[in-house]
Amino acid sequence: MNNSIKHFIIIDDDSVNNMICKMVINAALPSASVRTYTHAKEALMGVKADFTSPQKEKVIILLDINMPEMSGWDFLQALEENEHLIHEGFMIFMASSSVNPEDKQRANSNPHVIDFIEKPLTKEIVLKLSSNYLTV
Repeated sequence: MNNSIKHFIIIDDDSVNNMICKMVINAALPSASVRTYTHAKEALMGVKADFTSPQKEKVIILLDINMPEMSGWDFLQALEENEHLIHEGFMIFMASSSVNPEDKQRANSNPHVIDFIEKPLTKEIVLKLSSNYLTV
């Protein structure tokens, strides 16, 4: 396991999904810390407060697309408007149950999004993320 995996941030308005994701991540990567947010605006404030400079460890953001008040796309736009928040330590994955091919295309065309992940999150997906994207 890669020692740089320390932080996961899950942003999804479904608290049950967040709880399941946290359990799956902790089962796959027991040393990882997992923060969950059901409101993207709250998550943005948390990111602004805690991750304003590049981290020694990777910070993985699993971002839902369809949320009330602030969608995943709106969250990304807000991060992009605060360029100091977008840095090489962040690895953003859109995590959605959307079957709309436009969502996947939009996610894959955004330079700050690493990949599109279909829900539900599984241990295999978490391990794939850690082996494919987090090696140093």
